[in-house]
Amino acid sequence: MVLDRVKPLQGPTIYRYRIKQIYKELKSRFPGHILAEEDTEWLFMNAGGWMGSMCILYASLTEYILFFGTAIDTSGNSGRYWANISDTILKGSFRQWKEGELESRMFKPGDTVYHEWGEVTAVQWEEGTWMVEYARGFIPSTLGFALADTLFSTTDFVNLFYILRVYSKALLLEASTSILEWKEFIKESL
Repeated sequence: MVLDRVKPLQGPTIYRYRIKQIYKELKSRFPGHILAEEDTEWLFMNAGGWMGSMCILYASLTEYILFFGTAIDTSGNSGRYWANISDTILKGSFRQWKEGELESRMFKPGDTVYHEWGEVTAVQWEEGTWMVEYARGFIPSTLGFALADTLFSTTDFVNLFYILRVYSKALLLEASTSILEWKEFIKESL
């Protein structure tokens, strides 16, 4: 898998380069599933009290892949989902404090952080932390948490529109690719 080969990064130019490398690798491995570069956008994300920036690469009703990070120190609640989520740290650090535990755990570049289905944690990112996030499960269950701060706290409806537009593009791309793959499968089976 692409994320297995992630190496720690140094300096802003290098991590921007690695993000582009990861994007190109995913695009070549999963043709028709990853959004075209012109359809990707870095968008602010406010949720659980924290603020970051995300860039959706792929989304369906059961999976997504995105880049996430923050240029400022930020912390808050992870949310509780009907999905398993993993974050592979490219640069910076991520601290996770799981519900029911008395100590937090720090993750550094190259580490993968797991948020299991139904779990909630306190989360903290240091300034300049960037990661690749993969989720699998019932993705619509993540949207309430992901959009609540934008709807009720920042009331940034322009940003809400941008997030929903990119997510919709990803869903439509995945639906059309799946239909084409099914057509090809049926054609080959006959």
